[in-house]
Amino acid sequence: MAESDCIATGPHHTDVSVGTEDMTVQYDISQTTPVHAIVEALCVARDEAYDELPPLHEFIDTDALNSLLQTDNDARVIFDYQGHTIAVRTDSVTVGPAV
Repeated sequence: MAESDCIATGPHHTDVSVGTEDMTVQYDISQTTPVHAIVEALCVARDEAYDELPPLHEFIDTDALNSLLQTDNDARVIFDYQGHTIAVRTDSVTVGPAV
């Protein structure tokens, strides 16, 4: 998968760190939405293009997620998606390994 296959590349994410268990993507909420940062992290973690992923809105209310994280700096949302545990904050997305 090429980085261009992901939708939140370039200046939108600032750091990607991959560990043996979790992968974390740092992002700037003033430049991208939490939902786009989640999709970016999933593209990298799953080595898939964004259009190969099932629609995120089928798993979580994406409008509510964006709204919450854009208005509450202390918010943390955790949910499961395609065997991964996703933890998202106002500045980072962590994708747990697929189980």
